[in-house]
Amino acid sequence: MSITFTKSANGEATCSFNSIRLHSAYNPSREAERFVQNVKCDFNPKYILITGAALVTGVQTCALPISFVLCRLF
Repeated sequence: MSITFTKSANGEATCSFNSIRLHSAYNPSREAERFVQNVKCDFNPKYILITGAALVTGVQTCALPISFVLCRLF
């Protein structure tokens, strides 16, 4: 098992696990923004816990949906 950290085409950090990319090789922040914009939630969460086995790309810069404005991000 091997985790490799490299730079993406736009210079941001990215990583792979056993040669399988866990984030975009070109623009990890854009990938994170697209993921967050496509999150569908039937309620307004009080807290959001972001976990992952790799980099938590774009959490500081991505725009959460307007319904999540009042939640706390962990």
